[in-house]
Amino acid sequence: MMTLTLRAKVLAALLLSSLGAVLVVALVTPWLMEHRFLGQARNTHFDHFTHLIERYQQMPGALPWGNRDAALDLYHRIIEVDKARHSQRQARHPAGRRPLPGFPPPPGFGPPGRQQGDPFVSQDMRFVLADTEGYVFHPFFDYQAGQKLTWLERLRADELTLNGQPVGYALAAGTAPETRLDDSYRTLLYQSLAVAGGVALVLSFLVAFFLTRPMLRQLRHLSNAVDGMEPGNRSEPITVSGRDEIATLAHAFNRMSDELTDKYQALQSSNATIARQAHTLEKLSYTDELTGLYNRRYFNEQFDHWFGECRREGRQLALIIIDVDHFKRINDNFSHQTGDAVLQQIARLLRECVRSHDILARFGGEELILLMPDTSVEMAEEIAERMRRHIEEHSWHQIAVGLQVTASFGLTSLQTTQHDMLRIADEQLYRAKDGGRNSVCVA
Repeated sequence: MMTLTLRAKVLAALLLSSLGAVLVVALVTPWLMEHRFLGQARNTHFDHFTHLIERYQQMPGALPWGNRDAALDLYHRIIEVDKARHSQRQARHPAGRRPLPGFPPPPGFGPPGRQQGDPFVSQDMRFVLADTEGYVFHPFFDYQAGQKLTWLERLRADELTLNGQPVGYALAAGTAPETRLDDSYRTLLYQSLAVAGGVALVLSFLVAFFLTRPMLRQLRHLSNAVDGMEPGNRSEPITVSGRDEIATLAHAFNRMSDELTDKYQALQSSNATIARQAHTLEKLSYTDELTGLYNRRYFNEQFDHWFGECRREGRQLALIIIDVDHFKRINDNFSHQTGDAVLQQIARLLRECVRSHDILARFGGEELILLMPDTSVEMAEEIAERMRRHIEEHSWHQIAVGLQVTASFGLTSLQTTQHDMLRIADEQLYRAKDGGRNSVCVA
């Protein structure tokens, strides 16, 4: 789908560019032709206008050019010339005589006034002529002889020049006439543009189709390689011949794929290391370094949680405080290293007796504590008695010759406050110690 879409876009871009070029030419050509026709018509008329002014300046009795009197004088002379021409035409073509059918009328044939032979008149354009100061000497439309053009009208008018010097203004209105040759030329040009546009579109389509085939094939390989990329798996390198942009892109993709794979594997390894370190830090944060049991901080968090939950839901909760009997004597008679070994072994023995969801922690020194959710006093007492016998019956001489270790247990059930539970369990522990140690006392 991606390849088809890309091919369609490339073809459409080339076709639209070709069509756009043809349309630009088709739109600009009529404007250029009109500008050409209008320019030719104006130049033809302007030549007559400047020659007229030149002849007037050479006439005997001509007034200095560039004032209202000279403009009116030229206007009256033009009227007299028109009347003389009209009289001559009337003499050559008496009243009632008409041109032969099928022949155009000769120049000047028609009513008095501005005739077709007049250089100032065409069927499509009319000109108002003025001198260099803007005084009209050839009126048309609503203008009068001797009237002065405004500065805006002079700005809009075309300047008449003779030998590079301004001699007047020509204010034109209407459209430039076109000859049959001009019309034929324009028709032929439009037909040529239509044929050239069609050929350009067909050639653009063919060129785009054949030029884009190898490019799209290579892009399809790149697309498949991108779709087949998987995290951590090194993709097969893409082989693209040539030195064009696609080959450069393929080499860059191969390099990027290798770098991403290496960085992904390094990231995975780093994440694993971070996870291990985080687990280690987490374990250190709630584990006693010597015994491997939970520490007092973790026990307090769990005690808060289970106490509140058991109080709200009416569930049972048991608490046991354990103290190693005569632990100071063990340190004094054997060594502190032996005392540490004793605590480590007791931790292992107690873990063998408790359940997975019980919280066994070192509370301080040789004192351990056990929290047992959903446990009755009777069951807790059985577990405490089992732990006591397990400690008493262990072969302590393996640690030190003559070593014998026992422990005392104080037990209580759920009370009104956490402080009450700790206080009552501690009281039962001292009661067991006062009773000869190596025993379990229950509130």
